[in-house]
Amino acid sequence: MRLEATRHTYIPSFWALQLGGWSLYALAVLGTSVPEWHQRGYFAYRAMSIPASFLASFLVYGVCKALWNTRAGFLLSLAACVSTCGLLGLAISAASLWAEIYLGKAPIFFRMSYVVTGGTTGAAFLVAWSAMFFGIKHYRALEREKNRVRESESLAREAQLRALRFQLQPHFLFNTLNTIGTLVLEQNSEGALQMISRLGNLLRSTLNTPELHLIPLADELASVKEYLDIEQVRFGSQLRVEFIIGDGTLIAEVPRLLLQPLLENAVRHGIAQCESGGTIVVSAELRNEFMEIEVVNDVPPGSGVVSPTDGIGLTNTRQRLNELFGTESNLDAAFCDDQKYRSKISFPFKPSALHSEILE
Repeated sequence: MRLEATRHTYIPSFWALQLGGWSLYALAVLGTSVPEWHQRGYFAYRAMSIPASFLASFLVYGVCKALWNTRAGFLLSLAACVSTCGLLGLAISAASLWAEIYLGKAPIFFRMSYVVTGGTTGAAFLVAWSAMFFGIKHYRALEREKNRVRESESLAREAQLRALRFQLQPHFLFNTLNTIGTLVLEQNSEGALQMISRLGNLLRSTLNTPELHLIPLADELASVKEYLDIEQVRFGSQLRVEFIIGDGTLIAEVPRLLLQPLLENAVRHGIAQCESGGTIVVSAELRNEFMEIEVVNDVPPGSGVVSPTDGIGLTNTRQRLNELFGTESNLDAAFCDDQKYRSKISFPFKPSALHSEILE
């Protein structure tokens, strides 16, 4: 199973943010207080406010966490946080003012007006702290939801690709068994036995292949040759196949069983309908960072005047290309003239990471 890698932005843990953030705050406050260090009362006020704010943040954390876990509404959370931060801000201001008066020996009196004035600053910092808490919580929840949706989409896409691929296998098997039945009716027992043997080899190699949707073009061509060997038993010299493979294309990543339905159509609706047989040309070329693969086959004279219709094979192939490459892929199937039919596929080129034998 090929699932897309989960992408997320790293956010430090609570303790890293807590210790790091308050350490930076303490350094900033103490740094700006250097010119006033000769004032003992001022220094005592600052020295008390920093640890008091740090400890108060844990109480704010408890309130915020309880609100988050109970999924409290916005207005209730806002009221609870502002009230808590306001009370704690007053407590921090009172403790700092006490330190300034009794530890710093400042010549002032303990008044509630001083406490309220100083409390607004502490409360503002704690409100900002709680806002950051909820911001990080919401961001992480959003990331988890995005990852869940991404994984669900990936699983759905995987299931769709498997369903499309498994649809091709019985379709191909039915066509091959139908051909074997034709050989039996024609009393060509030797040909039927050869085709059954080659069909067994093809099914064995197909079933033993790992559950991959994308394989190197070289592997896909090897599978195609096994299929054409089966058809060669029936048609003999009437079936002629040419491969025109461009440089650097054999390592390209292509959908597994990409060419199978195109060649089945070429044999069944083209070569089999021609009295003297015909030729199938399979070509692959790398052009402007896109893979272009064509299957051109002979058809009976006059076939080009009939509008072709997409069967299971072409419809399936279009859907698989769309699942794998989106709008960057394309499949055109039409008559070149009254005696040629061409199926052309294009999609972005990407080298395969799998090792494969290069076809001679």
